[in-house]
Amino acid sequence: MPYVPPHKRHSNEPVRPSPVPASVLSKFSRNLHLGGRKKTNEQPARIVYAKDPIWRWFYVGSDGTEDEIPPSVKLVPVSIDSSEWRDGRKPLVLVNTDVGERDSKIGATVGSTPWLSVAEKVEDDIFLAFELAKGGMGHDGSWMEVKPRLVARFGKILFNEHPSFSLESLKDGLVPEITVMRSKKSFYANVPASYMENIRNAAVLKLGFRMEEKDIYYVILSDETRPGSAISCKCTVKEDKRLNMYRVEDKPLRNCVVDISCLDHNVDLRLMVYSKRQPPTRTDSELCDIRKLIDSAVIDPNVKGGLRWPLGMASSGGRYSVCVVWHHVITIYRGPTLRLKVREADRFDFTTGTGEAAREVNLVLKGIGQKLEEEEVERSSVSDMLKDVLKLIWDHFLSADPYLV
Repeated sequence: MPYVPPHKRHSNEPVRPSPVPASVLSKFSRNLHLGGRKKTNEQPARIVYAKDPIWRWFYVGSDGTEDEIPPSVKLVPVSIDSSEWRDGRKPLVLVNTDVGERDSKIGATVGSTPWLSVAEKVEDDIFLAFELAKGGMGHDGSWMEVKPRLVARFGKILFNEHPSFSLESLKDGLVPEITVMRSKKSFYANVPASYMENIRNAAVLKLGFRMEEKDIYYVILSDETRPGSAISCKCTVKEDKRLNMYRVEDKPLRNCVVDISCLDHNVDLRLMVYSKRQPPTRTDSELCDIRKLIDSAVIDPNVKGGLRWPLGMASSGGRYSVCVVWHHVITIYRGPTLRLKVREADRFDFTTGTGEAAREVNLVLKGIGQKLEEEEVERSSVSDMLKDVLKLIWDHFLSADPYLV
C-alpha cells in the first residue's frame, strides 16, 4: 500500500477505534466530567527526563553573546500548526529586523565567530551531562546502563505569553529582557521544505555523507505496572504489509537541553544530551503481550500516524496499551564523526486525539559523543572538536535558507 503524505490525505478519514481498554473506558464513563483535560501521573510520558536534568537558554548575535537584546530584535506572535498551540494561544518568536541592513554593511560580520562564545558557554554543561549519564541515573533515581549521545536540532524557539506582555509592547517589541528570560519556552523543530531541501543539496554535498533511507514505525506503549514510563517498539514493514518489530526499548532519557536563539538567523539551535537505556530483561510472557499488540496493528496511510487497531485490540494482557504512533521516513547521511538525519514525521497521540506531520533535521555529533564516553577524557581535544562542529553548523545549517515560522 503506497504511503500517502499527511497533507494529501482525505479529510473524511475513517473513525479511529479507541485504543483505550474496556476497563478504562468503564472507569471513564463513571467519572465523566465536562472540565478540561487533566494530566495525571498515570499518563505515559511523551518525553522522559533524567534525574536533575540540565536546562539552559541564551541568545547569541553575530559577534558572540550580547550583553542585552538589541533594539532591532522584536518579540512577535506567530501562528503554529501544532497540537501544543491549538487552544487559541499564539507563541512568540524573537525576530531581528536589522539582519538585512547588518549584512549589507561592509565588514559588519567579517571575522565574527559566534560559535566560539557558544562553545565556551555550553562546554561545561555537556561534560557534566555525559558524566551524569554515564553514571546511569534514571528519572526515578535508580541506576542503569545507558549510552549517552549529543545531538543538534534546528528550528525555532517559541516563547509563551507572559503576564507582563501587552498588545502595545508586542507591537513595538518593547518587552523587557527579564520577561523573555522568565517566559516558558519550547522548541519547534518542524522546518519548511525549502530548508530541508537546502540541507540536502548544499550541506550534504559539501560534507560528503554516505546516504541510506529507512521507513520506520514507532509504537509507544504505556505500562500499567510502571506509571509515567513509556516503551518504544521499533518496526519495519514486512512483505505482507504487517509490522515487523525488531527492537523494544524504554524511551531515551533527556539529560541536558540547551536552547540557543540565534539573533542574526531565523533558524535557532538546540543542543541536547540524551541517553539510551539498557532494555530491562523482559519475560517471554511480557514480550508475547507486546508482540500481540504489534501484530494486530493495521497499516493505513489514510489515518494520522499510519496505523490503526481493530476495536478492542489496542491493549494486551491488561498491562500494555498503545498511546502514540509515529511513522518516520528517514534519510540518513553518515560521516566519520557526524550523522545527519532528515526525516518526514507523521504522528498521532491516542491519549489526546491529536496528530501532526513535521519535517525535521537532526545532526548527531557522533565523534564528540565517542570521545566523551572514554574512561580518560582529554578535555582540550573535545573542546576543539566542539568548536569545529559549531563552526560547521554556523556555516551550513543556520545560514542555509533562513526562514520564519
